Amino acid sequence: MQFTVDGLSCAAQLWLPQRPRPVPAVVLANGFSGTQDWIVPQFASRFAEAGVAALAFDYRHLGRSAGEPRQLIDPRRQRADVRAALAFLRTQPAVDARRVALWGTSLGGSHVVEVAACDRGGRLSYGTCRPWMPCAVQTSGPSSPRQASAHEKLSPPVCACWAPRCTTRCVARWE
Repeated sequence: MQFTVDGLSCAAQLWLPQRPRPVPAVVLANGFSGTQDWIVPQFASRFAEAGVAALAFDYRHLGRSAGEPRQLIDPRRQRADVRAALAFLRTQPAVDARRVALWGTSLGGSHVVEVAACDRGGRLSYGTCRPWMPCAVQTSGPSSPRQASAHEKLSPPVCACWAPRCTTRCVARWE
């Protein structure tokens, strides 16, 4: 699976839950130079088990994505890749385009904060999970943003993650 950004392809993989479609979904943004086969597959599996489709991808210039020179780290390009992944995920037939979230780890956590703040494609939530911090959940959209406690149990839970050092299950809900 792949999508294109500025004429270059980004390699991607989509985990789908075993439940009726369309389903809520999340884009998983890796850190600094991470690739889709490192860290995020475990989170993607957990999201799918919780009923949420998960899209992991390689930033341009990294992993199985196109781009020269290789191993180029450009935060602006990486944020453009996150925006393109979000747009691509919203076009997938199995995905409910109104319930798409962003999740990031490390530098990817910073990317999703900015992308979520600037997104005009509808209501979305983002979560950042960093090994040294508890998870944070933020909801943005037409109404004013609301900060939720990372360990606040909301109902119905449709989005779940487990941070490496987090001992409590973090859940978020769609509004």
